[in-house]
Amino acid sequence: MGACCGKENAKMVRKVKRKISTEKFVLVGIIALIIFLLGLSLGMIIDNERVRWANMEYRNQQLDYESIQLQYLYLQATDDKNESCSALYTSLEQALTDLGTSLEEVLGYQKDTTLNKDEFLNIERRYMIDNFKYWLLVKKAKTECSVDAITVLYFYSETNCEICSEQGIILTLFKKKYGEKLLIFPINVDLESQEPFITIIRETYDVEQYPSIVVEGETYSGIVAKDQLANIFCNENSGFCE
Repeated sequence: MGACCGKENAKMVRKVKRKISTEKFVLVGIIALIIFLLGLSLGMIIDNERVRWANMEYRNQQLDYESIQLQYLYLQATDDKNESCSALYTSLEQALTDLGTSLEEVLGYQKDTTLNKDEFLNIERRYMIDNFKYWLLVKKAKTECSVDAITVLYFYSETNCEICSEQGIILTLFKKKYGEKLLIFPINVDLESQEPFITIIRETYDVEQYPSIVVEGETYSGIVAKDQLANIFCNENSGFCE
């Protein structure tokens, strides 16, 4: 009789232990699921906020461009070219600086995101289109105002060009040195399938490899070293000669 009761008690203890273990596993699973959902929700909130910020920045850039277009129209209508040209060029330089800063942040967010890659890709494409608009406007302003500056188109790829960053570093050094006298327009050819105008510009200047730069209409393929680039700038504009 006592042996029988002992066996029954042992069975009950094992059942209780199994029940407690099962409850523990379920509880741990629920906690893990809650943590996962909270993390996912937080990631979505941060991602969506970044998209909202990027779109707001783009709208600000659009307003800047419209303002500069208005200044250019005024320039064509006024006889006071000197003062108008000075104001226009200052606005252009500031707008290009702001555009570059905003684009860097957008690209940083784009690399981090896992939920809104297509949205950020569209935003990057809109920035690229704006870059082309400013480039065309600068070409017009140089004709109207005889602007003493050099323009550079910088073709690069983030996916198929490991050495492109070296050219970017060299261009950045010159930009820091010459400031508003050097206007650089980066063109990410990875967007070519989404933006046909990249193809038009690339074929216009016979760009077939990356990196490539176009300095005042002249194409240079491969990495252009610092000394060589200094000579190119000097030949284009004596203000760049040392």
